[in-house]
Amino acid sequence: ALEVLNEIKNIMENDLIGAPSFVQIGSKSKIVESESSGLAGIKMDSGLGNFNLSDLPKFGHLTIEAGSGVAYAIGDITASYLSVVIPCNVLPSSMNGNMDNIRDYVSISLICQLMSVTEGPIYSAIRGRGLAYDASLSVSLWNGLLTFSVNDSNDPSAAYREFKSLMCGLNDEFESGCIDLISEDSLKVGKSAFLYQMLEETATPSSMFNCCFKSQLRSIPMGSDDCAEDPVRKVVESVTRTDLALAWNRYFQGFLGDKNEGVLAVLVVPRSVSLDVISKFDGILDFELKSFKDFSSCAGNDSDSDDDENSSETDSCSDDSDDEELSE
Repeated sequence: ALEVLNEIKNIMENDLIGAPSFVQIGSKSKIVESESSGLAGIKMDSGLGNFNLSDLPKFGHLTIEAGSGVAYAIGDITASYLSVVIPCNVLPSSMNGNMDNIRDYVSISLICQLMSVTEGPIYSAIRGRGLAYDASLSVSLWNGLLTFSVNDSNDPSAAYREFKSLMCGLNDEFESGCIDLISEDSLKVGKSAFLYQMLEETATPSSMFNCCFKSQLRSIPMGSDDCAEDPVRKVVESVTRTDLALAWNRYFQGFLGDKNEGVLAVLVVPRSVSLDVISKFDGILDFELKSFKDFSSCAGNDSDSDDDENSSETDSCSDDSDDEELSE
C-alpha cells in the first residue's frame, strides 16, 4: 500500500503540474513502472480479475414459461400501480463477442425510448386518455428485463389493454414493413437523444470512470483511447428500422402472448376497490390476490397477531383516556 501511495504522490508532483488536481482510484490494480519515466510509463490493469463475473445477473438467462400475476391490496393508497416484465437477455457475455448484441441493445433501447417519449404512442394512448399519470416501456440491461409499468392509475386494466393494442399494432407494422409508429424522423431524434445521453455520462472525470467500469462489467466495448472512435456510438449512428424490426422479433414477442403467458405481472391496488380492479383484467391477465403477511414466517405472523392484540388494547386505552378528557 505504501508503494502505491508513493507512486501516486510522484504522479501528482511530476506529471499533474498545472492540471486539475483530480485522481480517481478504481480498484486494487497493480501499478507497474516501466523504464521510461513520467505518467506515460505508468500502466494499470483493469482490476476486473477481483470479481467473479460468472455470478453476474446477465449470465442467468432468465426464462419465464408459465408466467404469473400477483396483486397486493393496500389500504392507504388511492391509485393503482402495474408492472409487467418479460426476459431480455441482451448483454454480451464477454468482450470477445461480436457486435450483434450491441446492435440489439441499441435497437431495444431506441424502441423503448420512442414508444415512451412524451407525446409518443404510450403517452398519448394512456396518459392522453386519462388512464394513468405515467406509463412507460423500459429495458434493464443488468437484470435482463423488459418492463411495462403504469403508475398512479385509476384504471390499470384499460391502460394495459391500450398497451397490448399498441404492441400488436407495432408488430403488424414490423411484419408488413410499413412502420408508421416509428418514422425515420423519429428514429433520428431517438438516436440524437441516445448519443447525448452517452456524452453526458462521460462529461466529468468521475462519471467517465463510472461509465468505463459499468461498460467493462457489461462487456460493452469502448474506444481504446481518447482518439479512437467509440464502437457503440458507431452502432447508434448506423442503426436502421430494419435493425429495430429484428430486435423486436427477438425480444418483444413476450408481450404478445395470451394472458400471463411468458410474463410476470405485479399489481398494487387500493384495498377498498381491489376486487373490482382485478375483475377488469378478465381475459388479459390473471392475478392472485395476496397480502404482504402471506410472505412472512410463522413467527412473523404470531408477532403480527400479538401486535394486533396490543394495538387493540392500546386503542381501547386511548378511547378511555379520550372519554376522560371529554368528561373533564
